[in-house]
Amino acid sequence: MSCLIIPVGETNLLLPNVTVAEILPWRKIKKWDSAPRWCLGLLGWRGETVPVVRYEKLNDAYCSAEAGRCLLIMNRTQAGSARAFYGLAVDGLPRLVRLGNDDLKNISATLKIADAAHLQVGLEQATVPRLSYLEELLGTLPDY
Repeated sequence: MSCLIIPVGETNLLLPNVTVAEILPWRKIKKWDSAPRWCLGLLGWRGETVPVVRYEKLNDAYCSAEAGRCLLIMNRTQAGSARAFYGLAVDGLPRLVRLGNDDLKNISATLKIADAAHLQVGLEQATVPRLSYLEELLGTLPDY
């Protein structure tokens, strides 16, 4: 399976490659006063307006950074939403990895609300985000 290892805060996220529509250099994000803490604001992308999420803030982790190294435009994984995309602020350049069943090992760790699993991927540790939870939260955002 083709996946991306994505540096976010003090961890790496592990996502299937198909969940990422595009990787962009950092751009100015329009502030959105009524946005929850985990939403940095809105970004114009290919004629659409997408909310930009800071993953660490979903887990109530301290994160002073409002900017990152780049932005991921994410494909929604849940059907039934009018919004097909959202942005994810990341702190480093994503790296493509090819993984098989033998390449992943579960790590015993406390999962936070936005985490699905913690894994050992080669020599690195990574968190698999619970995209269904993130997308549920996105569905609660007011119209923008």
